Amino acid sequence: MYVSLQFKLQLDSSDRKKLLELMRKQSSAIRSAYKLLKTKNSHSQIYQKLRQLFPDLPTKYIDSAIYKAKQYPIDKKVVLGEEKVSSLRGWGDGPMWDFSNSLREELIEKHTFS
Repeated sequence: MYVSLQFKLQLDSSDRKKLLELMRKQSSAIRSAYKLLKTKNSHSQIYQKLRQLFPDLPTKYIDSAIYKAKQYPIDKKVVLGEEKVSSLRGWGDGPMWDFSNSLREELIEKHTFS
C-alpha cells in the first residue's frame, strides 16, 4: 500500500539555499551519470567519477543518480532538465507550457543529449 502526502515545506533562507544547492548537485550528477552511461562505463567507474566530480554529495545521492540515469533510454535523444522542458515532449505530470515553436525548439535543444 502506498500513501501520498502533499504539503508545502516552509524553510528559512539558509536552509532553503542548502536544499536548492543539494537539488542542483543531484540533478547535475544525474546528467553526468547519463553521459557516462552513454560511453559504456561500468557502474563502479561511473560511481568513482561522480565521487570525484561531486565530493560533497552524499553517497546515497550518487547511487540514486546512477539508478535514475539508467532509467533513460541510451539509444534515443533524452531531455534532462526542468519540468517545463520535459512537459514539452509530453513526459511527466507537469503543465503544458505555451511556447512559440522557436522558443520550444531552443529549450529542447539546450536540454537534449544525443
